[in-house]
Amino acid sequence: MAELDLYWMLVLLFSPLVFAIVCWVSNWKTPQATSWYAVLGASLVLGLNFAVISQFKYDTVDQLGILDDDLFRSRASLFERAKVADLNPDFEVHSSFDWVTKIRWVSKYGVQFYLGLDGLSLGFMLFANIAFFLGMLSGWMKENTSFCQYPWLFMAQYGLVGSFLSLDVFFILFFLVIFLVSTYFLSLKMFGGVERRYAAAGFQIASLGIALVAMVLLYCTQSEMKKFGNPDEIKAAVQQMKRNHPEMDVAKIDDIISSHSWNLMAYQRVGILSLKNPSLMGKEITGAWRSKSIQKTCFILILLAGLALILANYLFLMGMDYSNTAYSSAYHCFSMVFGLLGFYMITRLGVSLFPLGVKGLSNALVWVFYGLTLLSTLGLFVCRPVWRLPARFVPWAYMVVLAGLFSVMKVPADVWNSKVFAGLFFWVFSISVAIPMITGLFVKIRDLVKVDLFETPLGLWKTNPGMMILLGLTFLVCLGVPATLGFLGIYSAFGSILSAVGLVPFVAMMVSVLLVVRAFLRALESFCAGNPLSEGKSLFTLHEKLSFLAGFVLLIGTGAFPNLVLSWYYPSTSAIYDLIQLPLGK
Repeated sequence: MAELDLYWMLVLLFSPLVFAIVCWVSNWKTPQATSWYAVLGASLVLGLNFAVISQFKYDTVDQLGILDDDLFRSRASLFERAKVADLNPDFEVHSSFDWVTKIRWVSKYGVQFYLGLDGLSLGFMLFANIAFFLGMLSGWMKENTSFCQYPWLFMAQYGLVGSFLSLDVFFILFFLVIFLVSTYFLSLKMFGGVERRYAAAGFQIASLGIALVAMVLLYCTQSEMKKFGNPDEIKAAVQQMKRNHPEMDVAKIDDIISSHSWNLMAYQRVGILSLKNPSLMGKEITGAWRSKSIQKTCFILILLAGLALILANYLFLMGMDYSNTAYSSAYHCFSMVFGLLGFYMITRLGVSLFPLGVKGLSNALVWVFYGLTLLSTLGLFVCRPVWRLPARFVPWAYMVVLAGLFSVMKVPADVWNSKVFAGLFFWVFSISVAIPMITGLFVKIRDLVKVDLFETPLGLWKTNPGMMILLGLTFLVCLGVPATLGFLGIYSAFGSILSAVGLVPFVAMMVSVLLVVRAFLRALESFCAGNPLSEGKSLFTLHEKLSFLAGFVLLIGTGAFPNLVLSWYYPSTSAIYDLIQLPLGK
C-alpha cells in the first residue's frame, strides 16, 4: 500500500523551502511580485497544514473511535504507533494510516529519515504556520516592505516544520540549525532597528538554548539502544559492518553498533521503562537514563533550553521598532514562534523523554514557576512605556502555563487531569496569535502619533473609536476570556495550580491576574483618554483587515467551538500524560 502519510508530510515539509527559492529568484528578477509569492506560499503551507490535520484526525482518531479512555488514547499516541513501526518489522502496519514513516539512511549509526506526527506536534506546527502566515500577510502590498525578509522567513519556517516533524535526533538538530541560521539573518541583519541590541541578545539566548538541546540529545546517542531497536535493522547494520570492516570480530562490531541511537521514540521507550521498572537502571538501561539523578539533570537542561527560547521571544518583542514599518509587520509574528518552539521542546524532548526526572522535580518546579509568575506580575504592573506591554505580558502568561504543567504532573492522574495537560497549551496557542494582533495595532497607532508620546493621553477614542474597541477586544482575547481559544488554557492552568499549591497561594495568583488586568486597562486608558493629539483617522488597508479578521475568526471560532481543535489534538496529546502518570496501572 502506498504510504500516503509520507507524501503528505514531505509536501508539508518542503513547501516552505520551495517558496524560499521562489522568493529569492523573484527578488532578483521581479522584486515587486515577491510579496505576492510570499502570501501565496504562506497560504499554501497553512492550507496543507489544515489538510494534514483533517486526514490525521480520520486516520488516528475516527478510525479508533476514541473516547475518554486512557487505553484508546494510548493507541492513538505517537508512542504506540512508532513502537509498532520500530519493534515489529513483520507486523502488517497500515502504512497509510499510522502517520509514522522511516527511510533507512546510515544504518551503521542508526540515522534514519524518520518522520511522525501527533496532536502535540500538529498543534504547535499549526500555530507556528499561522504566525508566519499573518506575518507575511501583514506586509502584503505595503510600499515600504523589504522583500529580502521573505526568503529567510520561509527558511525559518522550513527549519521549524522540520523540527516538529522529525523523530530522528540527527534531523531534529539539522532543522534547528537551519532555523537558527535564518534567525540570524532575520534578527541581526533585518529586524531590530534602534533596539537591535534586544534582537542580538535574543539570538544569542536562542542559540544557547538550542546548544543545550543538542548537548543533551547527543549525550543520549551514547546510550546502548540495541534492546529497544528493530532486530532487522540491527542485523542489517551488523552485515554492513562486516562487509566494510572484515578485520573486525563480532565482539568489536557489537560494541560499535548501537542501532536506533538517534531514534527519539526509542529514547521515549527507555524513559517509560525506567519509570515502570527503576530496578533496570544501571543494568539494562544505560546512558542518560541509568539513574534518576541523571534524568533530572537532563530534564533541567532541556527545561533551561525551553526557557531560553521563551526569553528570546520576550527579547525580540522588547526589540520591536514600531517606527520601522518595513519590518515590524513580520517581526512581531516571527518572534512568537520562539515561545512555541520552547514549549514544544520542554514537552517533547523533556517531559516525554525523562519522565522519572519530571516526576522527581515537579514538586519543586511548581513553586519555582509560581514564584516567577508573581515576580513577572510586578514587572508587568510597573510596565513603562505602554508599548512594552505585549513583551512584558508574554513571560507572565508563559510562567502561568509552566506552573500549571508541573502542577498537573504533581497531582494524581485521572481523565480530568489528562484533559488539563492537553488544554494547557491552548493559552500558548492563543497568545501566539493575539500578541501579533496587539502589536499590529500599536504600529497603526504609531502611524498617527509620535512614539515618544505613547506615555501621554492620546485621545484616540474621539478620533478612532473603532480602533480602540478593536484594541480592547484583542486585550480580552489575549487574557483568555470565555468563548475564546485561550480560555480553556487559562482555566486548565489555574485549576491545576489550585489543586497543587492550595487555596492561599491560589488567591495570590488571582490577585496577580487582577493586577495584569489593571495593566491592560491602564494601557487602554492612556490611548483613549485626553484630547486628541492627531486629527487624522487611521484607515485599515485590505491586508490589515484580512489579518485581523483571520485572527479573530480563529481565536473566537475555536473558543466557541473547541471541538474543532480538541477532536484531533486532545487524544494523542493527553496520551503523553497517561503514559507517564499511569504506567503501573496499565
